[in-house]
Amino acid sequence: MLSRQYPIKRVNRTGIPELRTIAVTTTGSIVTYTVCPWRFRQLCNDGLILLRISQIPSAGAGSAAFTVSIQTSANPPEGSTGTPLVDGVGNPMTSNNVVNGNWLLVRFDKCEGTFQVVNFFPATAAAAANE
Repeated sequence: MLSRQYPIKRVNRTGIPELRTIAVTTTGSIVTYTVCPWRFRQLCNDGLILLRISQIPSAGAGSAAFTVSIQTSANPPEGSTGTPLVDGVGNPMTSNNVVNGNWLLVRFDKCEGTFQVVNFFPATAAAAANE
């Protein structure tokens, strides 16, 4: 029933699911992007998604001092900041790396509660890999 009301767009019809953020909030030093919980529930327990960032955080929240997280529940507990978004090395992503219009290839695991961006590696990690 949810799949008819909230269809998930996929790359090449049966490929990687596409999700986009529907809201953004800033709590302390954490920028939280929200995805549609009904669409997220339709996905399997782990896999890849193509995540589009469609919002701009509040003024001043675009610096390296703010970490990014993803909220997937319709009614999160008070003060909840979602699940941290980590880069390809496992470090928390900062909001200056996640901007409006970005497409991120994200590996998610609902059981472990992880969101890891596959297509982003910090410059220091890339330089170390080339040596």
